[in-house]
Amino acid sequence: MSCKVSVIIPNCDHGSFLNQRIQSVLKQTFQDFEIIILDDCSTDNSKEIIEHYREHSKITSIIYNEKNSGSAFKQWEKGISVARGEWIWIAESDDWCEASFLDTIMDGLSENDQCVLGYCQSFAVGDDGVILWQTGARQLLAYHDGQEFINNRLLYVCDIVNASSVVWKKSEFQYIGKKYTNFKACGDWLFWIELVRRGQIMVSGKMLNYFRKY
Repeated sequence: MSCKVSVIIPNCDHGSFLNQRIQSVLKQTFQDFEIIILDDCSTDNSKEIIEHYREHSKITSIIYNEKNSGSAFKQWEKGISVARGEWIWIAESDDWCEASFLDTIMDGLSENDQCVLGYCQSFAVGDDGVILWQTGARQLLAYHDGQEFINNRLLYVCDIVNASSVVWKKSEFQYIGKKYTNFKACGDWLFWIELVRRGQIMVSGKMLNYFRKY
């Protein structure tokens, strides 16, 4: 069965945050999605938490690695390979979001069929959930040419600070090189550059995503 969005939750030793992450996805007001959970050899209580959700109707795949992959981006690849949705949301396991996240992003994307990616603004939080800082946008909703966005927002700094704030078009994945999987960090920066050159970008000014900053 197809769905609009495939939500990929890659996890490794984030048992303390994993239930909050999964619950924030399940409580989305936009409900046309599947959830794919991947665990990269966690040594904490992650498996116990994951198994609690095994029979949930939204969970379509649970994948446990026998050996640690060494890169979150290799886990992205594995999740994308089994995804059935038109759009991909990499919902990192130590983050969470507002219930209106998917509704907001998908509404914005539906207004422009040239968009390959949409994202919202984020709060950076500590382990205890206390807000440390936040991103910002000049407009509540804006669309940008991909190359212009690269030049202005991705060339020297990465304006997309966290993958959990992003939903992107799965059909464009075939055009993305594999170099990003060799990175332990910042591979997403290269991924965004290769992706956004394929079309337009939707930027929501709403603060809907919370990500852990260590």
